[in-house]
Amino acid sequence: MAQDHIQSSQGLANSGEILISKDLVEEATNQKDESRLFVFEFAKMVFSLPLNHVEEVIESDKIEAYPGSVSHCRGTINHRGRVVPIFDSHGLGFEKDQELAISPYVVIINIRGLVFGLTLEKHLELIYFDVSSIDQSHENRQLYTLGMIPYREKAMSVLAPELIAPLVKLHFNNQGIDDYRENDQLNGKINNLEKFIVSRIGEMTIAHPVETVLEIVEGLDVMPLFGADTSLRGLTSLRGRVLACVDISEVLGLTPRVLDDRSAFLVLSTKEAEFALCVDQVLGIKNLTSENFQPTEGLLPSAVQELFDGVAENGAENYLRLMASAIVDWDRLAPFRNLAIE
Repeated sequence: MAQDHIQSSQGLANSGEILISKDLVEEATNQKDESRLFVFEFAKMVFSLPLNHVEEVIESDKIEAYPGSVSHCRGTINHRGRVVPIFDSHGLGFEKDQELAISPYVVIINIRGLVFGLTLEKHLELIYFDVSSIDQSHENRQLYTLGMIPYREKAMSVLAPELIAPLVKLHFNNQGIDDYRENDQLNGKINNLEKFIVSRIGEMTIAHPVETVLEIVEGLDVMPLFGADTSLRGLTSLRGRVLACVDISEVLGLTPRVLDDRSAFLVLSTKEAEFALCVDQVLGIKNLTSENFQPTEGLLPSAVQELFDGVAENGAENYLRLMASAIVDWDRLAPFRNLAIE
């Protein structure tokens, strides 16, 4: 997916002293002021919406038919004690519902306390885009979108939660949260939810705090480094930025990830550096509370504890919370750190 934006890594420095650098910290700081879009696919079309409104991505095959008449509403679900309406993403973008497209996945949106869901088949990635740059003056703008923008070799519809929210307020204003005000335990859990990007490496499910994830990309061209540690797969160029490509498979007791055109990467950022992490699949967004996570001491091998600071159990799934900063400070990669940053 990212190949159209990748410069060839041929000609990049093949010195071992260039693991991770601070050169891009200022750029990353500036990027945080831009809008981040959550990009997904439904009915063979690409949609996006501002990430700050995304609560989580869930799997739900219990959408109940809604007896009323609400535009593009497929039904409702009971989610965290709230009656949440589910809307057809295709209908919101193109005014015609895609009845044949059925998916158990839903992206939950929360805008100023109004909660609703959108149909989703596949979470594609996160991108930076200034939505204020979209020209909204043309007369043909769709009712629930900000407009369409280029995306890879396609056109992407940018959905506008602010325009969908009035539908929710009008028909679903009492979403049931009032019924739970006396339940302090439930309210505490809802208020303390933290947002994580969830990925999979082998059979391991990894939770990445969303503020550490800059981008999700595929198909990076990685140039190996001679004599590097096995966890350092090489260097790559992402829109002119040179990034180290890190693979933590060995620490998890797995063989190295296969790198090809379909390989997925999370571009992670800390105050000190940026780097690309090899993963098998990005599952979406999950909300977890800090209380969900237990210390890794005694639960995980010592080598794994160096990179992960918590284990959470949520239903049948276990999540390992990754510390991006721990990878930057990882002793195994110290010999390859750019000496110029010291």
